[in-house]
Amino acid sequence: MAAALAAAVAMTPAIASAASPAIDWKSCGTDSVQCGQIAVPVDWAHPDKVTTIEVARLPAAKPSERIGTLFFNPGGPGEGEVGYLTSAQAREYYFPRTLRDRFDIVAVEPRGTGQNPALNCPMPVDHTVSKFSQQPG
Repeated sequence: MAAALAAAVAMTPAIASAASPAIDWKSCGTDSVQCGQIAVPVDWAHPDKVTTIEVARLPAAKPSERIGTLFFNPGGPGEGEVGYLTSAQAREYYFPRTLRDRFDIVAVEPRGTGQNPALNCPMPVDHTVSKFSQQPG
């Protein structure tokens, strides 16, 4: 059994960790919320063309009791997340004090929302498909 495990480990390719891009956190101008940008590929198949997306972070109110980072995305479509952190009223509504005390809360704006550049994703049109039944109802 030990030999089989050793052989399996030896055959497993090493996974190179991609360098995480650094975020230059700055005050958003509201309370202790920090804002930044991160560069991401427009199309992962062509990583040389990049765009930026907005991010925000609310550091844990009690750093000595911090237990991790909570990434927040309420869903969509078409709504930005950074506003949930920069608005004191939204922060208090969506993130109870127990979360704000013990977690760094991070919001990442989806592409094309908030302050991010608009997206241009043309959809291929198939004129042979009808959205409506041709049969009377």
